[in-house]
Amino acid sequence: MEEEKGKGEEKEKEKEKERIAREILREMGERGQLEQWKPRLNIFADAADIEEWDSVLLNRYPAVYANAELNLKKEEKLKKEEQAKQARQSLQEACKGLSRQLGVARRLLDFSVERFGREKELEIGKSVTYPSMNTSLLTGFYTKDLGEAERALCYAESQLSKLLLAQEQGGESAEEFEEKALHAGSLTFLAMEIAETLKMCCFGFYNAGTRPATEYTDFPPVETEVGLGAADTSKPVVVFLGSDFLPAWFAVEYLRRSGAGLEEAVEICGVGAVGHDIPRFYKRGKVLASAVKAREVFRAGIPDVVVVSGELCFELDVLEEAKRVGAKVVACGLDLELEERSAKTVQDLVSEVLEKDLPGVRISGPEKAGELAVRLVVGVKKIPKKKGKIKQDKFLMRAGRGPMSELEWRDLTFGIILGGNGPGMINILGCGDRGDCEGSGNGKEVAEIARYFLERNALVTVSGCVAADVAKYFDEEEGGRKFLFEQYIAAGVLKGLVNFGGCTAISHVPAAVYRGALVGSGYVPKANWTQIADYLYARLPVVAIIWGAWTETMFAVASGLVRSGIPVVVGPSCSPSCSPSCSPSCSSNFKRFFLGDKNDRSKWWMYDGVTGEKKEVEPCPVHMLVPVETKEEAIAMSAKLLHRPLALRDPRLASLEAENEAYKNFFGEYSDDWHLFVRSEQELHVMRRAELLRKLKEEHGWEIEGMRIKRARHRSGELMEMAEYNKKYGIQLGRYSTLVPRLVTEKGSDDK
Repeated sequence: MEEEKGKGEEKEKEKEKERIAREILREMGERGQLEQWKPRLNIFADAADIEEWDSVLLNRYPAVYANAELNLKKEEKLKKEEQAKQARQSLQEACKGLSRQLGVARRLLDFSVERFGREKELEIGKSVTYPSMNTSLLTGFYTKDLGEAERALCYAESQLSKLLLAQEQGGESAEEFEEKALHAGSLTFLAMEIAETLKMCCFGFYNAGTRPATEYTDFPPVETEVGLGAADTSKPVVVFLGSDFLPAWFAVEYLRRSGAGLEEAVEICGVGAVGHDIPRFYKRGKVLASAVKAREVFRAGIPDVVVVSGELCFELDVLEEAKRVGAKVVACGLDLELEERSAKTVQDLVSEVLEKDLPGVRISGPEKAGELAVRLVVGVKKIPKKKGKIKQDKFLMRAGRGPMSELEWRDLTFGIILGGNGPGMINILGCGDRGDCEGSGNGKEVAEIARYFLERNALVTVSGCVAADVAKYFDEEEGGRKFLFEQYIAAGVLKGLVNFGGCTAISHVPAAVYRGALVGSGYVPKANWTQIADYLYARLPVVAIIWGAWTETMFAVASGLVRSGIPVVVGPSCSPSCSPSCSPSCSSNFKRFFLGDKNDRSKWWMYDGVTGEKKEVEPCPVHMLVPVETKEEAIAMSAKLLHRPLALRDPRLASLEAENEAYKNFFGEYSDDWHLFVRSEQELHVMRRAELLRKLKEEHGWEIEGMRIKRARHRSGELMEMAEYNKKYGIQLGRYSTLVPRLVTEKGSDDK
């Protein structure tokens, strides 16, 4: 019976795949794409289904492991065994990050289905043409209701089982393990996206997709208070911890229902993931700190009641820390060595905790936990708290806004793809600065990185706990501080500073870049991973910076970004004098990188998309996952990674100037390979042109005539006329090209 049932389920899955495939092929046919390329759909993709693209990346950027054993002179067989061992570890770390996000999404989805039903519509908004991009590229469909979200999440959970089995069994090559680790990263974004979609569509989180474009410049307003000094400790303070926002959501619902000025009387604050979620549905919510600094919140004596729900990102003895400051603990779905009391009424629980002076209670329902937290904090006797320096730790930011729209990308396309008015899109994400790590400097480095690129006309997005660190930058002006979020508009355009939101909102980073690819290509964004990634990798000047504390989730996120074709910079590295307590969550725990070799000319090529001719191109992006130690290195490397082989003239000028300026300002000299990206004197910034032309002549053997390049030195050493040089090196401006043989069009087809 079980065997027959299994066969029946397999048949149903195959029928569903066929239905999805017919729909996608019909859409491709309507767009005239079936005559140009052979489709290869990855519906409900296994890792092997996207091997076509993964192999391109891993061949150009082979994994490098921060392990001394790999650098020893070993026999080739032993080297491969050691690499496979390290790659297997990569898969394990990526699966841990994926598992955490699947757990977050599953708990929220189950609760949403129970509360709203499977038919509940998931409408992101009219401003977003392509919803749930992370999901559709892997499954072939958009999640239009809770039932479809369930299908997508079940797929991701089944994929995790397969990945864990492969990791457990071993026996694969390093490349095969790394392909699976990349797949785990892509699935992590799917899980995050499902959770994020439910937050916006079922629980009223801020969502730019439902807003007209005219509001984007100031949406959401700069009104969210950040820092330990944000909480008014003269009032009862409830602090929420963990990855589950539901108790906080129900606490706010209870406050609103109760009236009688209760909203003004009680402070609702959050730490970590839930801290960044709260202001998206409750504008009075405060973000006290990133999860890695949760202990500081307790040591400052801020909470009167602490609610813990979901998983904690970093190790913390919540019960012990709460006892130190006399705070009561409500654990929702967590043990914490508290007695389970879900069966009792809220009134009984309040009475017991207060009368018996219990340290806290454990209950299972988020609705009861939210109400209990509010009623309990009103009854808790306040302990006088000193202000001291904590009062100065108070900043302003915008709450997370959710997705970026196609309309913003259309505007951005003219700025960074066609016009070169800005260097590109810089996405800063992560778990925030530790503060106690010497490598993290003054704790404001990430804000300084954001400000640097904003001043140079880039679009900067932030997501995760790192957004609160960006808020710490301000300028002293007459009348007070002016914070970074107040200095720049919130639209996804040049010189815009966009806060996507907390941890699950990191999924908006690849989704936004996919939309950018669709604006320029018109490709079908369903089960079409390779074509979308191939397009954006070679054209869109986009970089991600993962800054601050290390977690398995960030490891998975980095893997997913790389697979999407987005270069990643990670840092800062630990100082050698750092304390041992720093090491478990220091960014130095990134042990696997994807580094290119700019000197190996055999790695840098593309196919002419019409003729199929294989052509040598510039070595860019030179790396896909690279570590840095300081903010200066992060800025310079990010600028360098904005180079793209298919960039037009003015964008080439913008990216080259971004690199040259950063290297010159921070290190006193230009990089040793800047000349590899020059195809015309018009691509040299007018203020540096004379200096750079002189360097081309004196240091690189180019022939310069006045302010013009007459002949260039090819990488082969041959000196040739510029027309011949540009014919042999690089892709003709505007010419359709690809890294994937299948995506070469039929000869005679129109150029893309």
